[in-house]
Amino acid sequence: MEFLKSLTYRKMESTDIDIIIDNEHARRSDAELFFSQSPDEVIWLEEKKDMWDILVMSGIFSSRSQARKDGRAQEIPLGWTDVRMGKKKRRFCILNAIGEQDGDSHK
Repeated sequence: MEFLKSLTYRKMESTDIDIIIDNEHARRSDAELFFSQSPDEVIWLEEKKDMWDILVMSGIFSSRSQARKDGRAQEIPLGWTDVRMGKKKRRFCILNAIGEQDGDSHK
Protein backbone atom coordinates (compact mmCIF):
# COMPACT_ATOMS: atom_id res chain seq x y z
CA MET A 1 0.00 0.00 0.00
CA GLU A 2 2.88 2.36 0.78
CA PHE A 3 4.27 1.74 -2.71
CA LEU A 4 0.95 2.79 -4.24
CA LYS A 5 0.93 6.01 -2.20
CA SER A 6 4.48 6.93 -3.27
CA LEU A 7 3.71 6.08 -6.91
CA THR A 8 0.59 8.27 -6.83
CA TYR A 9 2.55 11.09 -5.21
CA ARG A 10 5.24 10.99 -7.93
CA LYS A 11 2.58 11.08 -10.63
CA MET A 12 0.91 14.06 -8.93
CA GLU A 13 4.20 16.00 -9.14
CA SER A 14 4.00 16.25 -12.94
CA THR A 15 2.45 19.17 -14.82
CA ASP A 16 -0.23 17.09 -16.55
CA ILE A 17 -2.08 14.72 -14.26
CA ASP A 18 -4.21 11.97 -15.81
CA ILE A 19 -6.83 10.45 -13.52
CA ILE A 20 -9.50 7.79 -13.93
CA ILE A 21 -12.20 7.50 -11.29
CA ASP A 22 -12.44 3.80 -10.46
CA ASN A 23 -16.17 3.19 -10.67
CA GLU A 24 -18.15 0.25 -12.06
CA HIS A 25 -17.87 1.63 -15.61
CA ALA A 26 -14.10 2.23 -15.66
CA ARG A 27 -12.01 -0.13 -17.81
CA ARG A 28 -8.26 -0.59 -18.03
CA SER A 29 -8.45 0.10 -21.77
CA ASP A 30 -9.79 3.62 -20.99
CA ALA A 31 -6.23 4.67 -20.08
CA GLU A 32 -4.98 3.92 -23.59
CA LEU A 33 -8.07 5.32 -25.29
CA PHE A 34 -8.29 8.64 -23.44
CA PHE A 35 -4.72 9.25 -22.28
CA SER A 36 -2.55 7.22 -24.73
CA GLN A 37 -0.86 5.64 -21.72
CA SER A 38 -0.74 2.23 -20.12
CA PRO A 39 -3.19 1.68 -17.23
CA ASP A 40 -0.26 1.68 -14.79
CA GLU A 41 0.79 5.24 -15.78
CA VAL A 42 -2.63 6.75 -14.98
CA ILE A 43 -3.79 7.52 -11.44
CA TRP A 44 -6.79 5.44 -10.44
CA LEU A 45 -8.82 7.07 -7.64
CA GLU A 46 -11.65 5.69 -5.58
CA GLU A 47 -15.12 6.76 -6.63
CA LYS A 48 -15.68 8.52 -3.30
CA LYS A 49 -12.81 11.00 -3.92
CA ASP A 50 -13.67 14.53 -5.07
CA MET A 51 -11.82 17.47 -6.58
CA TRP A 52 -10.76 18.71 -3.15
CA ASP A 53 -8.93 15.42 -2.54
CA ILE A 54 -7.16 15.72 -5.90
CA LEU A 55 -6.04 19.29 -5.15
CA VAL A 56 -4.63 18.23 -1.79
CA MET A 57 -2.90 15.13 -3.25
CA SER A 58 -1.28 17.27 -5.95
CA GLY A 59 0.04 19.75 -3.40
CA ILE A 60 -1.95 22.76 -4.62
CA PHE A 61 -3.57 23.00 -1.17
CA SER A 62 -2.34 21.59 2.11
CA SER A 63 -5.78 20.54 3.36
CA ARG A 64 -9.34 19.91 2.22
CA SER A 65 -10.55 22.91 4.20
CA GLN A 66 -8.15 25.21 2.31
CA ALA A 67 -9.33 23.74 -0.99
CA ARG A 68 -12.98 24.27 -0.02
CA LYS A 69 -12.31 27.90 0.94
CA ASP A 70 -10.88 28.54 -2.52
CA GLY A 71 -14.34 27.89 -3.96
CA ARG A 72 -13.26 26.67 -7.42
CA ALA A 73 -13.15 23.00 -6.51
CA GLN A 74 -16.24 20.88 -6.77
CA GLU A 75 -17.42 17.33 -7.06
CA ILE A 76 -16.04 15.56 -10.09
CA PRO A 77 -18.72 15.59 -12.80
CA LEU A 78 -19.54 12.51 -14.83
CA GLY A 79 -17.71 12.16 -18.12
CA TRP A 80 -14.56 14.04 -19.10
CA THR A 81 -13.09 16.95 -17.12
CA ASP A 82 -10.08 18.98 -18.28
CA VAL A 83 -9.06 21.87 -16.00
CA ARG A 84 -5.95 23.88 -15.10
CA MET A 85 -5.46 24.95 -11.50
CA GLY A 86 -2.82 26.28 -9.16
CA LYS A 87 0.15 28.63 -9.55
CA LYS A 88 1.91 26.19 -11.83
CA LYS A 89 -1.27 25.79 -13.90
CA ARG A 90 -1.30 22.05 -13.52
CA ARG A 91 -3.58 20.33 -15.98
CA PHE A 92 -5.97 17.74 -14.57
CA CYS A 93 -7.54 15.38 -17.10
CA ILE A 94 -10.15 13.32 -15.30
CA LEU A 95 -12.33 10.54 -16.67
CA ASN A 96 -15.37 9.64 -14.58
CA ALA A 97 -16.86 6.97 -16.83
CA ILE A 98 -20.60 6.80 -17.33
CA GLY A 99 -22.96 4.32 -18.94
CA GLU A 100 -22.80 0.61 -19.52
CA GLN A 101 -19.64 -0.86 -20.91
CA ASP A 102 -18.65 -4.43 -21.60
CA GLY A 103 -15.07 -5.59 -21.56
CA ASP A 104 -12.14 -5.70 -19.25
CA SER A 105 -12.56 -4.21 -15.81
CA HIS A 106 -9.89 -2.44 -13.79
CA LYS A 107 -10.81 -4.52 -10.75
